[in-house]
Amino acid sequence: MNNETVNRKYKDTVFRLLFKDKSNLLSLFNAVNDTDFSDENDIKITTLENAIYMTSKNDISCIIDMKLNLFEHQSTVNPNMPYRNLEYVTKCFKRYVGNFDVYSGKALTLPNPKFVVFYNGVNEQPPIRVMRLSDLYAHKDEIPNLELVVIQYNINNLVDCTLMDRCEPLKEYSEFIGNGILKDFLTNNRNEVRSMSLFEFDAEEHEKAIKQIAYEDGYDKGELEGYNKGELAGYDKGEEAGAIRGRAELILSMFNSGKTPEQISDFCGLDLKEVEKIIEQSDGNSLDN
Repeated sequence: MNNETVNRKYKDTVFRLLFKDKSNLLSLFNAVNDTDFSDENDIKITTLENAIYMTSKNDISCIIDMKLNLFEHQSTVNPNMPYRNLEYVTKCFKRYVGNFDVYSGKALTLPNPKFVVFYNGVNEQPPIRVMRLSDLYAHKDEIPNLELVVIQYNINNLVDCTLMDRCEPLKEYSEFIGNGILKDFLTNNRNEVRSMSLFEFDAEEHEKAIKQIAYEDGYDKGELEGYNKGELAGYDKGEEAGAIRGRAELILSMFNSGKTPEQISDFCGLDLKEVEKIIEQSDGNSLDN
């Protein structure tokens, strides 16, 4: 797998991990919908967790107040996002409806869907781009009977995107990616990243993330058996030292880029004292120096 593919996959993974946190997800939902929900318990996460076994998977989706939001992160321009979201929302609706008898005379009630893509690739894109399912139809002169609209936000840190002013976690993610901190770190420390969590999650969620990365690597190579065998690199070997080193390198990269210990602690979900200790022991220099 080349570096570009590695960077793209780890960007996607970090994005999913960041916004699986309900506090961050609530902030993102409010920014996209111009709402002010404050109770994390209002969120019902509907992400297709088991989509790893399917031909399609989505990044993050949730329901609040009967509004279904499907969020996708993209590092490449993809005009097929309306069709992909059609697949995703169909699966979400099917799971939401459950055992409801759709052949009965009673009308079911569905949450209103919204489809959003967050783009931070290298190709030039406008701050906001609208993509429609009808853009993919062969006969574009006909009024479509089925339509699906996807809004793409360009979240590159040099682009004027007001959405990021309303969502601090999204803004910080964009800044760290844009400054090359995570990109360089993830490229140079693949094995360490496999065996560490950039944020605080319970052991079960962390293992899911590790297996997701292992699966994606194996899938790209046509080696699905790699996932079945639990090919988790340093994780299975118990390379705890590598995980600690990787975490320290990330902290120092962020610190050397001008971030304060408090900002690093908040973004990474690490104890402030741990962050300060690592910086103090290294005198602010990389562990390789």
